[in-house]
Amino acid sequence: MKTTANILKSARYLFRDKGYEQTSIEDITEMADIAKSTFFKHFPNKESLLIGIAEEEITDVLQLMDEPHYHSTHTFGKIKLIMTRLLEDSAPYLQLTGRVVFTSIMNQNEQDTPYLKIRNILKQLITEGQENGEIKQAVNQSEIVTLIMGSYYGILFRWLEDDVNVGTTTELSNMLELIFNGITEE
Repeated sequence: MKTTANILKSARYLFRDKGYEQTSIEDITEMADIAKSTFFKHFPNKESLLIGIAEEEITDVLQLMDEPHYHSTHTFGKIKLIMTRLLEDSAPYLQLTGRVVFTSIMNQNEQDTPYLKIRNILKQLITEGQENGEIKQAVNQSEIVTLIMGSYYGILFRWLEDDVNVGTTTELSNMLELIFNGITEE
């Protein structure tokens, strides 16, 4: 587990600093101070590192969901916490995050991609919100999840377009507030 984390950390820094295409497996093994054979015991290829990086983000979200302040808030608060954490973790690595998002979405033929895990977490929260009367029953859960994920991806891709002008999580909070205002039970 420690070796896997070391490989992912090295890859993340190299992908950010050199770019994904310019980073070789040799660069990663050198920075991680491991043999090439050790790398291949953990990852079959360079692209699989992207899924590994996305999986680390899921682990981070799951840890957030175990924190006491997460459990003491309402459905919208939980969604904001999760999406803000994802955005904060993504901001320092915009180019890499764009590639990770694309790879994760394109690998949906697998049962349990990071993309699907986040969607399922959000869908579960929407279900809970509908059951406890916070969210209108008539609103389709998948559509709400798509709007929430779309706001996250929209901000990421706008920041990628701007290249150096990374905004703040306030943008995401504002977008989520607009969504929540439209689906709240009155």
